[in-house]
Amino acid sequence: MQRRTRSTRPSARSRAAARTASITATRRSFLRVIALAGTALAAGAAAPLAAPAPAKSKRAASGPPVTAAMRKEIDNQKGYVSRQLKVIRDFALPTGSEPAFVFRAMSPRRRGGK
Repeated sequence: MQRRTRSTRPSARSRAAARTASITATRRSFLRVIALAGTALAAGAAAPLAAPAPAKSKRAASGPPVTAAMRKEIDNQKGYVSRQLKVIRDFALPTGSEPAFVFRAMSPRRRGGK
């Protein structure tokens, strides 16, 4: 008769201990993040009081400067859009025509077997 060896699978007690340790570690890291966030908020709230805010420019400097050709194309496109909007707004619908859609509220789905 062969002798049985111990299983390599951890016992229920050691699995529970490992789970508790991971929860504790997670809780600790969560509390550490909360404490750091509170400290950062306090430091961030005090910073504007200590130093005056720099003057903001009227236009944010992002991207390359707009050239004359780009400005002309932007003006052309604005003109195209304004003409298209004028055509859409001037279109007269016939009296009594059907609407494009009708909103009908859906009844809520019931959960469970009913």
